[in-house]
Amino acid sequence: MAKTLKPKTLRLQFRNIQETLDYMAKSPGGSSEKERSADSTFTRLPNWPACERAIQFGWPEGLKAVSGLVESLSAFVGSGMLKETFRPAVSGLFFDVGLVLSGEPEAWLETTETEEETKGSKVVTLALNCTVSGCVPAATIEARGAAMLALAVLLERSGRSVRVVVGDATTRDGSYLYAETVVKEAGEPFDLDKLAFWLVCPDVLRRCFFRICEASPLREHVDARMGGGYGCPVESWTPEGDITLKGILSETAWTPEASRRWIVEQLKAQGVQFSEA
Repeated sequence: MAKTLKPKTLRLQFRNIQETLDYMAKSPGGSSEKERSADSTFTRLPNWPACERAIQFGWPEGLKAVSGLVESLSAFVGSGMLKETFRPAVSGLFFDVGLVLSGEPEAWLETTETEEETKGSKVVTLALNCTVSGCVPAATIEARGAAMLALAVLLERSGRSVRVVVGDATTRDGSYLYAETVVKEAGEPFDLDKLAFWLVCPDVLRRCFFRICEASPLREHVDARMGGGYGCPVESWTPEGDITLKGILSETAWTPEASRRWIVEQLKAQGVQFSEA
């Protein structure tokens, strides 16, 4: 006779990556997600040790998914960005030939960064629910995450300080498990390799959060085991943030143009002005 489990709800909130790693370490061995091998349509990293390295040190390969998008967007960013300007001085890196010929003593040009007037909050929290259905291919996860990563880069360039939270939400038979981790606090250095892993790589859900499910008291409730389902995605939930992306239940196209439109909308909502002519 099958055991009936009383529905429960658990919300796990990790303040940083190390707390998340410590919790994942509680995952049992054997037939768990720890043993899952690579599948190019489902995950990107070959095994758990490779994933653990990426958690701590980043995923440089993932930057390929966003570099072109960031560069194409940079041309559209106008005021609200940190800009390098030049001003006359008695010494500097360059000199102005016209000022030299006119006998002006301040003929040298030194560089300085000036922050244009910005509107909106100086601290912006980006929150991603990375939960997707098992039928969603890795490429779709990467495309959506690339848009979020490009947005983070451009917000930082605009003078904002970005805080990033990544979460997972799963349910089965009335039980709900929510887990979220702060992968970057406002004011912390902007580690692009590390953010590329946490925002872009499908292994964040399909290895890291699966292991959190395995280690949690709701392991049996959500059937967190190799060959199990790890629950069903709660796509409507997001961690609390200023800009959020929900989970997805089916394959959703994230074309470069659709991503560009979404990012521009979010930047404008944060008060960043654009010169799109």
